Amino acid sequence: MVKIQSKHKEEILKGSLQSLILKFFGIILNYLVIIVITKLIGVAAVGFYNVSFITLLLLTNLCSLGLNFSTTRFTAEYLKNEEKLNIFLKKSHKIIFTTGLLGGAVLFFLSEFIADRFFKNNQYSYAFKVLAFSIPFYVVYIFNVEYLRGLRKIIASESLKNLVLPIIILIFIRVSYYSLDNLTAIYGLIIASLIAFLLSNFNLTRIKNKEKGLLSTKTLIKQSSPLMIMGLAAFLLSESGIYILEMYHTNNEVGVYTIIYKVALVSSIIYTIMNTIVGPKIAELYWSNDIDNLKESIKYASKYL
Repeated sequence: MVKIQSKHKEEILKGSLQSLILKFFGIILNYLVIIVITKLIGVAAVGFYNVSFITLLLLTNLCSLGLNFSTTRFTAEYLKNEEKLNIFLKKSHKIIFTTGLLGGAVLFFLSEFIADRFFKNNQYSYAFKVLAFSIPFYVVYIFNVEYLRGLRKIIASESLKNLVLPIIILIFIRVSYYSLDNLTAIYGLIIASLIAFLLSNFNLTRIKNKEKGLLSTKTLIKQSSPLMIMGLAAFLLSESGIYILEMYHTNNEVGVYTIIYKVALVSSIIYTIMNTIVGPKIAELYWSNDIDNLKESIKYASKYL
């Protein structure tokens, strides 16, 4: 029986510990955001913020075309081929930034219709119009987080994913203390998205962008689109309750539901951590045809689930 190589075992353990620590602080910060919004603005503001944030995530899933999911597969395949890795990064950025602009334009022009037809709340019209400008940047930011994860840059990836947004939102709420309303957290989210976009790209500045015809745009979209459908389906199953509550009830009910839902998510933290670390490792071993270590890595990770 083949035993998992110590370097793979060490990478899984080390990455899991790093991810656990950063996710732990991320959970605390995100709960703090909810608590601060509740205390300073009200439970209804939590509902308003969450509906807006879920809308941003929904459009991000659509505009990413599945590339945020397939990046683990491509980075694993091209890990030892810097030229192809750079081409994948550059082409992906072009695709998702373009679709992000289109998605933002659609949200901007349909914001009044969505707010009046589905939510019966005119405040969403303005919130969605403002959010529309952040969509292309947020899409690239999310992709960069997954790209860094695929390169096993766990500290950079998890810090950007778990810490940056809540910290900036909290700072913005503090700065806006004397003029707080339902839109305050939305403004904070937009500013946080732009800063996260810049920080995530800063982590990639050392990568030289060369471009040759080694990887077609058609190939990227063809292999990523099925993952987009799966990811979108999972997202809707998880988050559609927010929209249903908002359509038939009030921001208060959505706010209460959000608080309870956030608490319940703690139970899945171990699974999330193992998926964060083991996903890229499985992809790497698969594309390097190291089947024995692939099997043992899966067995090893399964012990912690």
